[in-house]
This record gives sequence, C-alpha cells and structure tokens, in this order.
Amino acid sequence: MFQKIFFTLFATFFFVCAFAQVNTEFDKSIQKNRKGEIIITGEPGEIVKVIQQKHEFWFGSAISSGVFQENSRMSETDKNIYKEKFQENFNSAVTENSVK
Repeated sequence: MFQKIFFTLFATFFFVCAFAQVNTEFDKSIQKNRKGEIIITGEPGEIVKVIQQKHEFWFGSAISSGVFQENSRMSETDKNIYKEKFQENFNSAVTENSVK
C-alpha cells in the first residue's frame, strides 16, 4: 500500500514539474515570437486608442466548401457575405470536409 501511495505521489510530482517546465518554454516562445513593443507619446491623462492594423501571425479557420459550389444550399448573397466576413476575420483557411 505504501509503495502505491509513494509511486502516485512521485508520478504526480514528476508530471507537475514537467508541465511547469513546458509552460515556461511556452512563455519564452510567446515573449520572443508573439509580442512586440509600441511607443505612444502624448500628454498625461490624454485618451489613447490603439487599433492593430495587421499582424504576421496566420489566423485561420475551416471554410465551408459550399461557398465554392454552384449547386450549394447557400444563396449567392449568403456566399458573398460569408466570404466577406471570413476575409475580415481570418488570413488563412482550410476546407471543412470536402476532401475527406
């Protein structure tokens, strides 16, 4: 019984330490690759509004194959809205189930 408890505690401790190490590596990677500096000049108390114009990170989603099919259940208006909204929010895409 003691051996089971000891092993369970040791295994738990090992995985917690390993997870903490992985998180530390993730944090370093985020600091290096996904963050940058911005310098804002202004008067104290001045209201500042910052809007990101673009980014280098590929942000995507699965796109419905119905958008590209002539005989899909989507109307042309819906297809156009879908494409417009997709391009507003994403810069990368993969197809859903059309090639499975």
